[in-house]
Amino acid sequence: MKIIFLVSSLGAGGAERVASTLCNEWVKQGHEVTLVATFSGGGAAFYPVSALVNVIFLADLVPTRRKSLSSYWQRLSALRKIISSNSADVVVSFLPNVNIAAILATAFTKIPVVISERRDPVSHPASGLWELACTTFYRFADVVVVQTDSVRHSIGASYPSLKQVVCIPNPLPQRIEQFLRDDIGKSRRVLV
Repeated sequence: MKIIFLVSSLGAGGAERVASTLCNEWVKQGHEVTLVATFSGGGAAFYPVSALVNVIFLADLVPTRRKSLSSYWQRLSALRKIISSNSADVVVSFLPNVNIAAILATAFTKIPVVISERRDPVSHPASGLWELACTTFYRFADVVVVQTDSVRHSIGASYPSLKQVVCIPNPLPQRIEQFLRDDIGKSRRVLV
């Protein structure tokens, strides 16, 4: 399976640790994995990443650090090229801003998107514009992964019309792989 994994940075955060762990496990299992740091300025990964994982820093392809509509469009276009040129079977992403980028970069494709919400949106909503974007676009993801059953039961109050919500505690690569293999093929999305 060709997996594209999107995370904001490869710094010292918890999402970055889980992303590195999952990618390392998946390449050990024989999958082709590309790990893309979507918003960081490049550099080296804080957590060990297998040499078998293709690591891409989006900032190397779109070097602008300005926050403008034009720079976001350039990043989305570059991300879409990475996804299509790698013939991804699935795109997995972590964190709200990256989840939105994953959904938009795969719009009108048949590539399944699995987004991971690493917070409880009821008690810790994203800030302003990102919360509106999550409410608007999360419904186009094939699957939303959360970390606890309580969030699985409550997330629909924040983000209506989600296709599928799955609870997977940190990190269980075999469970996620089984889910990708068994369940992801059952749902395809068309972004309208």
